[in-house]
Amino acid sequence: MRTDFAKKIKKTRVIDHLVLPVADISIAISRYEKIGFTVSPIEKYPLGIKSCCVFFSDNTFLEFLAIDHRKTYEMHAYQGNTFIRNDQAYRFRCGEKGVSHMVIKSNDASQDDIIYRKAGISGGPNVHFERVFTSSFFSQKKELEKVEFFLSFAQDIRSPDSSFFSCEIKSERIHNPFVLKSHKNHILGLKEIVLSESNPADFQYFFQTYLGQREMKADSFGLSFHADNGVVRILTPIGLKRLYGLEITRRSRGLRFELAVLISEKLEKTKEWFNKEKIHYDEYNNHLCINALPGQGFPLIIKKVNNYDSK
Repeated sequence: MRTDFAKKIKKTRVIDHLVLPVADISIAISRYEKIGFTVSPIEKYPLGIKSCCVFFSDNTFLEFLAIDHRKTYEMHAYQGNTFIRNDQAYRFRCGEKGVSHMVIKSNDASQDDIIYRKAGISGGPNVHFERVFTSSFFSQKKELEKVEFFLSFAQDIRSPDSSFFSCEIKSERIHNPFVLKSHKNHILGLKEIVLSESNPADFQYFFQTYLGQREMKADSFGLSFHADNGVVRILTPIGLKRLYGLEITRRSRGLRFELAVLISEKLEKTKEWFNKEKIHYDEYNNHLCINALPGQGFPLIIKKVNNYDSK
């Protein structure tokens, strides 16, 4: 049944961003600014949370999420808000580090929810909320604008430490100024999201449905799926070591986010910045690897855009 459903998928989805839970948002800001990123101002949500972001010129981003008002946060969790419950569960099980959610763009979150339910991968009730954006999100504009968000969730219950959703934004004017997408380290965008699992093939149908991509590459290291603007890989621990030089120890089954691959416009300039700021990195297979330190959340792999090979 799931195979038949995967064959009906026609539109490959677009990667939007990753959500990184943090205990102290100021530590995350300090760490990412030192690495050479421009970090957006902190914005608050009506769900008892606050966040800031690193936006890229390819319209992907990293979002650092902290608890802003504990009572409000716990009230939304108690009332069944899927996003807050997922965040709360991740912090309890994994701590306030790493990646809790992967997000794809959506033009119709309600339709996504129908697709997920029919495929048996619904992650819970949709979430709808509004928030006001400050002038930092508008070029030369001082007005505030209320923006609506609609989230639809997908989940494989065998993987409690990784959550997925699609995000529909209703606003004609919201955008992120170029100044927030320009970085001193010359990094342009998010091109790969890498997860680990001892038997990646067990999650083939989940990703075919979530990414709208029936085609995949399978080898002894794992599975690779092409989204519209990047790649999602599910690798074994051996695959992670072979491709990225990352060693992990898995004590249990299930999907876990392990790292992101970013592309640099000028890798030598990126290295110059890291050397100047004394950012330790390793060189492996023609890429740079920055291991996770407090505030960073997870390892970052940087490749030169001209040498990037997603096959």
